[in-house]
Amino acid sequence: MILITILVCLLGSLLNSGTVPAEKDLIGSWGYVDNEFVLVDGQSTDNVRTPSKADVDSHLKAMGASHSNLVLSFSEGHKAQLRLGENSFDIDWQLNPATKEFKATVGLFTIKGYLVKKGDRIVLTYTRTNLFMIMRFLCTPAGRKHIAPLGELLDSAKGLTLAMEFTR
Repeated sequence: MILITILVCLLGSLLNSGTVPAEKDLIGSWGYVDNEFVLVDGQSTDNVRTPSKADVDSHLKAMGASHSNLVLSFSEGHKAQLRLGENSFDIDWQLNPATKEFKATVGLFTIKGYLVKKGDRIVLTYTRTNLFMIMRFLCTPAGRKHIAPLGELLDSAKGLTLAMEFTR
């Protein structure tokens, strides 16, 4: 049980452990460095079986997640770009300082997640559904083959998703 508590955090704990960055603190490029398991939707960490972090990391790496290949770049005017390899999309974003909710709008679509700053990192968390939608768009066909196996790993607990960590 102690191992589970260390590996999984509740969304509320993650949000409380970070601060809301100002737009000027975000401007620039941030590369992916790590991930952590997060339970969303008010789930409890009791009796949660977490997948192997090494297995999760291997699927993310096969999808192209690395510091130089998965990059989130912010510019003035609440603009950003998320790039994975050759594929990218531009977003308009908003960050609610009270709830730390991060809204990313691409054309007619808006997805909501959470963004906090922890030390020299920013941590972006989306529900699994939204995270996988982003992956399906950005991944190459070879990378997309790892989405279903990653989903099976995350099926070990209802509401389990990944918080993606980025550094400059």
